[in-house]
Amino acid sequence: MTFELLSCFCAVAKTLSFNRAAADLSVSVSVVSGNVKRLEQELAVPLFHRTTRHVALTHEGAALLPYARDAIAARKAMKDAAVRLKTGSAGPLLIADWPVLQPLVEPVLHRFLRNFPEIEPRSVSMLPREMPDAVREGRIDIGLTVRPLVPRGGGTDSDGAVLSTPLFTVPLDKLLIPRGHRLAGRAAITVRDIADEQLLVPNPEFHPDVHADMVDFFVREGIAQRYQHWDVGSQFELVTLVAHGRGIALICDGLHFDERDPVQLLGVSGPVPELEVVVMSSTRPRPVVWNVTRYLESHAGSALRTPEPSPNAHSR
Repeated sequence: MTFELLSCFCAVAKTLSFNRAAADLSVSVSVVSGNVKRLEQELAVPLFHRTTRHVALTHEGAALLPYARDAIAARKAMKDAAVRLKTGSAGPLLIADWPVLQPLVEPVLHRFLRNFPEIEPRSVSMLPREMPDAVREGRIDIGLTVRPLVPRGGGTDSDGAVLSTPLFTVPLDKLLIPRGHRLAGRAAITVRDIADEQLLVPNPEFHPDVHADMVDFFVREGIAQRYQHWDVGSQFELVTLVAHGRGIALICDGLHFDERDPVQLLGVSGPVPELEVVVMSSTRPRPVVWNVTRYLESHAGSALRTPEPSPNAHSR
């Protein structure tokens, strides 16, 4: 049962004329008549009453017509969906992110997905060191992290399968401290003001690059900083550690906290460590992955300058 047979059946049922149906379909009357006959033979029921002056649906034809129309509509919907998949405006999208970056990247993802409601996003939290293999093995489509284990400034990994695209560089120019901390009343501070403090930095086991970058920064500044490792969890975990006196933390401006949290933010002037936020993807991505990667590359930096309140950009 082909699309052509069903199309001829529906066209004749609509016009109740083989001549007008042929004109609508841009085929000959003999083609329409032959296709209707073949469909009747295949279904083993008559579809039309025919006379030299009159065409009418039989009871069987009237009963089967909705199925034919649904089949034609389903074929069109399938072709339209295939076009959207081919152009990257629809389809599944599996995103892995480092939880600390969610407040920075989710607003721009939300803007992208709002324009493409047929993209089906799903998110998982993943350690940065796990993302290259996950992309390479097809377990995720994109990974959002900071300076992964590929060349600084972007590039591909050693086997050419994973591409790292820089999105923006974010300065760690805010200091997260517990309320009542000795620095709480200061109008402005620099990193030298925290030299005697215990600074929370990512555990090198989980993200060696970020840890190394931060340590190198303080070495270059000639500051003998004390460190406390934390296991690179969520923003909530970082707030909890600071509130309980485990240390203080340098963070970026995109992170926000509830006024009820027992912590506060101070601005840090002068030189500060910086993080390069990147998106990782396959060097041979599906169209939807290519689209979201290019959108992030073009718009992620502006999300920091023009934030908007939004729900989670992808479901959990």
